[in-house]
Amino acid sequence: MEDTVNVKLLLFAKARELTGLSECNLDIPTAVSKDSLLSSILTKFPELIIISRNVMLALNDDYLLDEGNIQIKNGDEIAIIPPLSGG
Repeated sequence: MEDTVNVKLLLFAKARELTGLSECNLDIPTAVSKDSLLSSILTKFPELIIISRNVMLALNDDYLLDEGNIQIKNGDEIAIIPPLSGG
């Protein structure tokens, strides 16, 4: 059985609009890649699939950029940051 942790998921802009939530708790594996983390989020919130190719993920205020495994601990914050538009 895979070890999991409970994290706070923060949803901004279009992600908040699509889900109707600004934050929630989510159980995820302790070691995941950026892609598998996004897949876990999309499993819980399939309505985010329409923006999934354009979102950034952040772990505790640091953008996730590389493809290696990410170590996640209980209480960490994962943010979904959709592209922003403005004028």
